[in-house]
Amino acid sequence: INHHLIIKSERKSHTLGIILDFLKQREIAYGELYSERPTLNDVFLEITGKQLRDNN
Repeated sequence: INHHLIIKSERKSHTLGIILDFLKQREIAYGELYSERPTLNDVFLEITGKQLRDNN
C-alpha cells in the first residue's frame, strides 16, 4: 500500500529538519522524503483557485 503525505509550510527554512525530527521521535518509518519550492503556478493556484494559462 502506498501512502502519500504532502506538507505545505510557510516557513522559509528548517522545515525539513523539523519534519525529520518529528518522524524520528515517533519512530515513523518512511521510504522517500523530498522538499521543493513552489512554482509560480502553485502560488497562483493557491491564491486564485485557478491554473495559470499558457497562451503560446
